[in-house]
Amino acid sequence: MRVKNIDISMTFHLPCNGNTDLNNNKYSKQGILKALSSTETAIPITMAKGEGELNIIGVTKSKPYAVYFDKVNQEVLFTVDGIIFFGGTTCNVTNQDPKEVITDFNITSFGFCSE
Repeated sequence: MRVKNIDISMTFHLPCNGNTDLNNNKYSKQGILKALSSTETAIPITMAKGEGELNIIGVTKSKPYAVYFDKVNQEVLFTVDGIIFFGGTTCNVTNQDPKEVITDFNITSFGFCSE
């Protein structure tokens, strides 16, 4: 089932204060909060395509919100809303009537694509 303009909400957990991210970088809590406060809306949502290449698959609809500092895990959490341009479901069709209308199916996955 192919659709477009999928509403999403993403929550990120950014390690800080001595903890490293998956690129082995260390960020300060203050640096993260400063970057989040200056972030605009309509920022591209991207998916890595290859070494240094990014596909734009969507765009944010909000500035980061629900910013929270987790003292135990030393992480800054925040949420941002957006849309993914294209995506949908993978389905197993179990019944299709003679008029080519699918009347029974199982959804086996949800996904995004670049177009």
